Amino acid sequence: MRKLCLIVALAFTALASTGRAESNRAAAVAVGFGNYQDRIKVNDQFLILDEALNRRVAEIGQRLTNAADGAQQSFTFRIVNSPVVNAYATTGGYVYLNAGLIELVGSTDELAAAMAHEIAHNNKSHVIAQIERAEFHQSLVELGQVVLAIGFVGAGAYGQSQGVFSYVDYPGLAGLGFAGGGLIGFTLSDVMLHGYAKDDEIEADRIAVSTLIAAGYDPYGMIRLFKRFQEVRDRAVTDRLEYESALINKQPGIEKRIERWIKEVQKRQGSR
Repeated sequence: MRKLCLIVALAFTALASTGRAESNRAAAVAVGFGNYQDRIKVNDQFLILDEALNRRVAEIGQRLTNAADGAQQSFTFRIVNSPVVNAYATTGGYVYLNAGLIELVGSTDELAAAMAHEIAHNNKSHVIAQIERAEFHQSLVELGQVVLAIGFVGAGAYGQSQGVFSYVDYPGLAGLGFAGGGLIGFTLSDVMLHGYAKDDEIEADRIAVSTLIAAGYDPYGMIRLFKRFQEVRDRAVTDRLEYESALINKQPGIEKRIERWIKEVQKRQGSR
């Protein structure tokens, strides 16, 4: 146990003193966790596998990523079997769309708008930045859990690549890795519920407008979607509930986002 504590303490010292290398390592860790989290969703059958629906989402996603500036990775789009109106991006280029969102949208332009926003978050590394901010405020013990978790996850990934075992073969290992990565898991969960930092949300909206126009989608589709979000939010308020969706809870709030979005569209293509 003392040796383990010493190893963890040395890992903390290295992480705190490597500057740029630390940021790169954190990004690599987070991407690995994103891949791992996606595998859990696939294995636990949390996804909707309707072929036509997934093809439609993939085609929209491909069109958007081809038009997006700064795309540095491939993207995977998943449909989650959840009635909550939500969409979120995780590390590793994964974008998840809840069935509740797909049922709510009234057009392809509206769905593309939600996807463009999440793609922007990923391309601008907002997920990584959120995790790094969380790391700054967490205790050394919690950071140690992340270091240990990545060791477990990395071992599992390497073993699988060598045909030795898989996460399915060793569910205990998968569970330990997931639990150990509490900091990243908590941060991603918070993102799903409350969204990113205010400045990140504003930047993602601004970039999404540009992406939608370049891809040939109607950027005002997001305004129509915002109004649907308002209806969902207002029903939740009436029922005295906090709606568990970053799309509804994002700062600076739906009304402010509508104002900013319209101004950005007008700036880019002129007032209608």
